[in-house]
Amino acid sequence: MYSAKISATGETQESLIACLALEGFFGFVVDVPFQELNLSIGTFREDLAQPRTITFFSNRWYSSQELSLLERKLRDSLVLDENSSIRCFQISGGANEVAHLTDFPVTRYGRLVHRVSWRPTDLRQGEAELVLDPGLAFGSGLHETTKLCLSVLSELTNSEMSPGCVLDVGTGSGIIAIASVILGAGRAVAVDVDEQALDVAKLNASKNGMLAKMEFVQHDILLPPPAEFPVNPNSSDMTFANLSREVFAGGVSHIAELTQDGGFIVATGFLESDSSELMKFIDERENSLLLREVRSINDWVALVYERIVT
Repeated sequence: MYSAKISATGETQESLIACLALEGFFGFVVDVPFQELNLSIGTFREDLAQPRTITFFSNRWYSSQELSLLERKLRDSLVLDENSSIRCFQISGGANEVAHLTDFPVTRYGRLVHRVSWRPTDLRQGEAELVLDPGLAFGSGLHETTKLCLSVLSELTNSEMSPGCVLDVGTGSGIIAIASVILGAGRAVAVDVDEQALDVAKLNASKNGMLAKMEFVQHDILLPPPAEFPVNPNSSDMTFANLSREVFAGGVSHIAELTQDGGFIVATGFLESDSSELMKFIDERENSLLLREVRSINDWVALVYERIVT
């Protein structure tokens, strides 16, 4: 067993993980820098301005020449800066030490439990698990925007309110769409412009036994939904849009049209510094959307809207 260490920023972390997964690396440990917010009560938050060290694992040794070629490839993909380099190490010790190094947190969102395949966990009464490994598409469960979506989803979905249809725009790994049907949604429609992302989402849905309740559509939300789009206007109970500020602003009219009266829209994928301008834009352009909540983690924001048709 071998490991590779690499320095990355918070913004490129998930893209770097996806690229190295494509190269055959698996598992990762992130050394996250934190800053203290309040000395008196000891609260902390992730320091996005500081680089973090990510440790990846591999079953084979990478020579210095191979690592140089890999570094060049990652720089061409804009996920590695010129000051960063990859180092390869052999891991000493037994299987228990390796298992500890490849540890990945088990995360709970209400009754939803997210874990990776190599870390089993005991479920409490009433809990349901989502098994999803970091891979080739955005949405490993590590990024703040994914956490925001899962937390809102778990709160909106309960025994009293099981949505008939959930629309996941910019689905990536499919984690939000898959989680919604695990929590009881009648069906979920996963939408992405990237065909490879949809292939990953289908695989993840199959591994979780949820493929029969899901549909996958390659579509650009900036364009009007085609006639054969599987979600009719005014029929999505919950719509999640993990997109950039610009893409959400450009596609918000289509997103609103697909969401039913009384349904919720969760918009994320942008920083708090960008949210005021976006909220002003939506307030001026979409009078059917009523802002219900602004939620944030480490400067990343989720806007929770309710669609009310007057």
